[in-house]
Amino acid sequence: MEDAPVLGEEWATEEFNLDIKKYPCCSFTHSGIDAVSALHDAHDIEASDVETVHVSTAKGRTTSSSTTSPRRPWRKFSMQYVIGSALYDGTVTLETFTEDAVAEEGRQAAAGKVDFEVDPDLSYSSHRTAVEIELQSGETLRHVQEHPSGTEENPVSDAELREKFQQCVDYSPVDVDGDALYDAVTALDEPGSVDAVLGHLTPDGG
Repeated sequence: MEDAPVLGEEWATEEFNLDIKKYPCCSFTHSGIDAVSALHDAHDIEASDVETVHVSTAKGRTTSSSTTSPRRPWRKFSMQYVIGSALYDGTVTLETFTEDAVAEEGRQAAAGKVDFEVDPDLSYSSHRTAVEIELQSGETLRHVQEHPSGTEENPVSDAELREKFQQCVDYSPVDVDGDALYDAVTALDEPGSVDAVLGHLTPDGG
């Protein structure tokens, strides 16, 4: 047992890193979401102005389904629905997968404009995804995403992580101060930190 690590001194996450899923859906779709969101924001795109969206990605990414209006929980695995939603909203959140969101005609129309294919030059598990958006004006926009947000190569910022945390807190059955709880959770390595976290999660604050 001499070589056994001491609990709390050696952290596997420091050696192997920890990927964070920025979006609440299949990780195979994340590079595509990032690419579409980047084009959406850079060019102020309206989904109604788009003719087609073409996604080229690795074979591993295409295990996602190609249904535009899938049932739960499969909508989180639908490349067409997820990419169409990124085009429609500029991002993908928990709200994207509600029944009301799925029923929106504009979202369905956006999803119907998406097609995707396998890039034979990419390895099976490559994150690389190329997106081409053809506008009704005839202009074509292109973005290549090598690594999705939340990976070691493309880490999320503290502000992005806090935003994702708040989105989850919004679904909590307990009335929670998201910012205060986030600060408490990110200070778990400090003395008394567990009590601080629990204080935000219990009705009486203690």
